[in-house]
Amino acid sequence: MSVRDDTQLWGEKYARRADDVLKVEGEIVATIARTLRRTLTGEEKEKLTRGATDDPEAYRLYLKGRDFLVGNQQEMDKSVDYFQQAVTRAPDYAMAHAGLAEAYTVQAFLRATGRTEAVGKARTAVTRALELNPDLAEAHVALALVRFYFEWDWAGAEAEFRRGLEMNPGSRAVHEEYGDFLNAMGRLDEGLAHSQEAARLDPLSVGPFHDIALNYMIRGEYEKAAAGFRRTTEIDPNWTWGYIKLARTLALQKKCPEALAQAEISERRIAGGAAPLSRAWLGFTYAKCGEIARARQKLDELHALEKKQYVDPVTFATIHGALGEMDEALRWYEKAFEDRTPNMVFASALIRISPELIGNVRYEAIVRRMGFPEPGR
Repeated sequence: MSVRDDTQLWGEKYARRADDVLKVEGEIVATIARTLRRTLTGEEKEKLTRGATDDPEAYRLYLKGRDFLVGNQQEMDKSVDYFQQAVTRAPDYAMAHAGLAEAYTVQAFLRATGRTEAVGKARTAVTRALELNPDLAEAHVALALVRFYFEWDWAGAEAEFRRGLEMNPGSRAVHEEYGDFLNAMGRLDEGLAHSQEAARLDPLSVGPFHDIALNYMIRGEYEKAAAGFRRTTEIDPNWTWGYIKLARTLALQKKCPEALAQAEISERRIAGGAAPLSRAWLGFTYAKCGEIARARQKLDELHALEKKQYVDPVTFATIHGALGEMDEALRWYEKAFEDRTPNMVFASALIRISPELIGNVRYEAIVRRMGFPEPGR
């Protein structure tokens, strides 16, 4: 419908087999684009053209990239690959460049190894996306994530998130990522509102529901958090992080039989190939549930991995803290601060989900040095 005069602009029916859904999506987008170009102003047509693509295969590859964007280490590799294929096929496809930038950023966050190279590639991709379309909301979100995770530029990141919202207030990706940022900044009510809006816009994506659950976890509302993480695994039973985070939530509730059962599901799914942070969360669960040998096994796995790649010190700190070894935990947190690792952007929130850090003077000093803005600002 046109908001100018309530006339119908477009309406068609598509009859296809279920396995043709991606092809149909491409056809629908192309049809809508052609119809809108006949009715929009010249400036609006230009903006639409600069963000989209007329190549259905490039669009399919873009969608596949987004499918794997919220995932484990191996899935993130797939996400990068699909976005790369999309930009190779359609070099002027701004959305694909923005997706590639976001994928490189999340990949660097999860893995930490090769971080400099991945972040450099993310900056290159987001620069190209903004050259193609300065008004593309997803490109501003990708730039915000670089500033958030790797530059610790809180004001600069928020400015880009807000720019993305101005460009496209109906974007699930903008609300989702902005909500995650606000959680890290301690602005939990605002963060929850944006995560809930993202879930409303895309009720079949695990990302927004994960952020809602994490928000409740930070608040200490563990029943709601556990329900939220269960919801993510209902949406996508293959999403391993849902089981890992549910296990930690249950451990904080001292529901150890259930926590350990979820940890077992996680172990079977990662089969030794997990990102360092997932090993740390499992180690935390084991430590809190009295499975000390298994917690130390996770430390051994991280140290073995450290011989082959850089491992974020936060992962070691998480397990040592849960074991009550606070001097060792603080040594690793201080190293993470010096290394400016991406996991430290959640340093303030960590106090809420790692009770042993509450009131710890050394840890609170690290948080102050990071220069987080006051939550009310």
